[in-house]
Amino acid sequence: MTTLDLHHLVENTVTDRFWGRLAVERAAALLPYSQGTPAQRLMWLLKYDNRPEVGVKLGGWLGQLIKNSFVFGEVDYVIPVPLHEAKLRTRGYNQAERVAAGIAEVINAECLPFAVKRKQFTETQTRKSQFERMENVESVFELSQRPQQQNANDSTLHLLSGKHVLLVDDVMTTGATLEALGRAVLPAKPASFKVAVLALARF
Repeated sequence: MTTLDLHHLVENTVTDRFWGRLAVERAAALLPYSQGTPAQRLMWLLKYDNRPEVGVKLGGWLGQLIKNSFVFGEVDYVIPVPLHEAKLRTRGYNQAERVAAGIAEVINAECLPFAVKRKQFTETQTRKSQFERMENVESVFELSQRPQQQNANDSTLHLLSGKHVLLVDDVMTTGATLEALGRAVLPAKPASFKVAVLALARF
């Protein structure tokens, strides 16, 4: 499979999608996504065929690209797009968290799957326009008081303050979901936002 080389660029097609909306310093994407591509088949396995290990493996692959990049820079914490509790119970795992875990292990950063929670159950973004995607996820995320489910000593606000945060999702189209996630983290005043996705779709 041919990978995208966006992690070598200071500005790229992913960072451009956040222009004027969220200050994303660097971004990486592993595979191009469209109908019939290997990325589509892999995302299906990850999301609908009970294959969480696919996310970890692909996340590790993406993490290696990030680690070898001369421009991507430092990452302290990795935050995946959270699932609503109802969907998490149905699926049994959060596919974005599995990707984030794979990335974090390779780049020696800490994955914080509970730093942000999803307040509302939202409809799938697949058939929505750019405006509808933004409206669908507006204000659905909020920063948790604690970054982990248990045994956390620092508040999330304190922990993320001044740190380099990597936001992670499986597939990105307009970037509306990741933008909403970043906006939820903004009150913690991180030093920078970076983005990593397994697959990048056109819109």
